Amino acid sequence: MRPAGPLAGVSVLVTRPQEGAGALAAELEGRGAEVWLAPAIAVAPPDDPGPLDALLAGLAAYDWLLFTSANGVRSVARRVAETGAALPNCAPPKLAAVGSATAAALTEAWRAPDLLPEVAVGAALADALGDVNGLRIALARGDMASGDLPEALRNRGADVTHVTAYRVRTATAEAAGLAARASGPPPGYIALASPSAARGLDAMLHGAALDAWWNRSRLACIGPVTADAVRAMGLEPHCIATEQTAAGLADAIHEDHRNHA
Repeated sequence: MRPAGPLAGVSVLVTRPQEGAGALAAELEGRGAEVWLAPAIAVAPPDDPGPLDALLAGLAAYDWLLFTSANGVRSVARRVAETGAALPNCAPPKLAAVGSATAAALTEAWRAPDLLPEVAVGAALADALGDVNGLRIALARGDMASGDLPEALRNRGADVTHVTAYRVRTATAEAAGLAARASGPPPGYIALASPSAARGLDAMLHGAALDAWWNRSRLACIGPVTADAVRAMGLEPHCIATEQTAAGLADAIHEDHRNHA
């Protein structure tokens, strides 16, 4: 039986990929929410793993290796296991992560990051790195990641290598599962943990003729980057997590529900 809690009677649509949905679902269910799992995106290996393999083989030549998502960390770790690449246990390179969830994934897969900016956005990471002129910096990210971070680093004089560690694809097959809910009420909240999840869900809702959910549910975003992506879609977030983690997103939903119940 679902425990009573501050979110009892509240349904939350969780759009994270299967691999990353568990922590958020547990946080929400622990507060009494009814969780609807509908992965809006799926993570797949890069079409050409050659650039990633070359990066892993030559890591010792870099000053920094940057990760901007837990998916990036897991994808690199998966490729290391597949190829038998040897990762150095100490610098070089130094490791940096954007956000505590990425840092936790990095600590589990490899070692704790040397740098974790206070704000979980790429611009804060670029600032936290300080003087990067002449440094060799590598980024292993998704194929849909913004080019703002590598551009900012290059503008500061860094030699940047940016490789694709994984591809993001829309999990449109889940639209059929959502369509089965068309005759009932929409979820109380839609939890969005990345810009790609927002775009993927938009495709799913459209495919299930459930576009109206965007305006009938409250939209919860894990951070400012996701919130900006939602606004670019012509929508307005109702709450934005202060801490870019599963617990932080659950806290934001909890606080918003308390203020608007």
